[in-house]
Order: sequence, then C-alpha cells, then structure tokens
Amino acid sequence: MTSQLPELLEAINRLTQTNPVPLMQKEIAELGIAARMFKRTDPSLLDQLKQAIGSNIGEKGAAGRLANERTPLDIAAFSLYDQIDGRIRAWMLDAGIRPSTKANPGDILRRWYILYMQKQVEETDIHRHALVVERWVSAIEDILDPPTRQELTQACPKCERRWVTVGEGEETQSRSALWAVWREDPDLSYATCVGCDTTWLGVGNMRLLRIQLDDKEKVNA
Repeated sequence: MTSQLPELLEAINRLTQTNPVPLMQKEIAELGIAARMFKRTDPSLLDQLKQAIGSNIGEKGAAGRLANERTPLDIAAFSLYDQIDGRIRAWMLDAGIRPSTKANPGDILRRWYILYMQKQVEETDIHRHALVVERWVSAIEDILDPPTRQELTQACPKCERRWVTVGEGEETQSRSALWAVWREDPDLSYATCVGCDTTWLGVGNMRLLRIQLDDKEKVNA
C-alpha cells in the first residue's frame, strides 16, 4: 500500500498547503544544489479558489445593494469549489466521521488522509484517489491562471498520431493530437498528446519534445 501513498499525499499538499511563489531560481553547479528566493507566499489552491468565487452574497448589507454594486459570482469557481467540498465530505463520511458544516475542506481532506492511510487499501484505490485530487489541482489552476493553448501539427513521437477524432455524429471533427499549454510559471507549462496521454511537463521537457519533432522533420524532408 505504501508505494502509492506519497503520490496521494503530494497531490493533497498541492491542493491544501500554502504555495511559495518563486522570484528567482538558479542552479549552483559547484555545490550541486538549487538556490531559490521567494517574493510571496500564496494561499492554498483551495483557498484561492474560494477567493476567486468573488461573491459578497451573504455579507451584511448585500441584500440592499443594487445588482451592479455587487461583486459578480464566478460560476465556474463556485461550481468547482462546491464539487470538491462535497466529494471530500463524502470521503470523510465513508471513513465513519461526519465533518462539521463549518469545517474547511482542506482541513477535512488532511484529516481524512490520516485516517485513510491507517487502513489496508489496495494500490489501485490509492491511485484512484490521487488522480481525483490531481484533477482538482489542474482544474483550479485553469481557473486561477487560464493557460494559453497552442496546437502542434506534427505527429506525436510516442504514438505517431497526428490527428484525433473528437465529438459524435454531425459534431465529429479532427483535431491535432499534440498541444502545448503555456502558463506564467514555466514549471507548470506542458505539452500533451490527446491520443496517448503522454505529457511533457515543464519548459525543459517541452524543448526536448521540440528537438525530437524538428529532428524527425529533417529526416523526413
């Protein structure tokens, strides 16, 4: 069971812990270590998602305000937060504990993990929970930092697919299999193949992918 637990804990940490945002990072080759300076510490992704909802519904005096004086409700952020909160509470109920309605979902999730890791659980079940939490992390990041997506027209070096079919019936269409997703933080940028789910995380790996694609084009030229 233990081999998959770090994967689950890492995903939970990304979701619930505060996040130091790097101002500068450089490698010190002589010492073999990385030096990093921080400019701020952001709240956890869950807390940032709650803040992104941006609604003052329920605040004192909100009911008496004109509609154009109220903060707009971010429906996507609200729906995602509500979905995550409900799923976490369901997991806690499965563990035999009913969490307080006032409890923070991040605190509930960390308490649930402590209980969960004390059980005899199949590796596949741990991995399944980790994938759910990782999807939450990606969905929150997409709301907080909407990525720029770039279509790549070359074939994937892993599965050799250039196009994939999406949609059904009259809505069926072909799209590129390879896509680059750019974020403000280069470490969170990635390229992915829709055909085989291979992912190249970080600008460094994306550059290696570009070299592979360029070399293949030269061979086929």
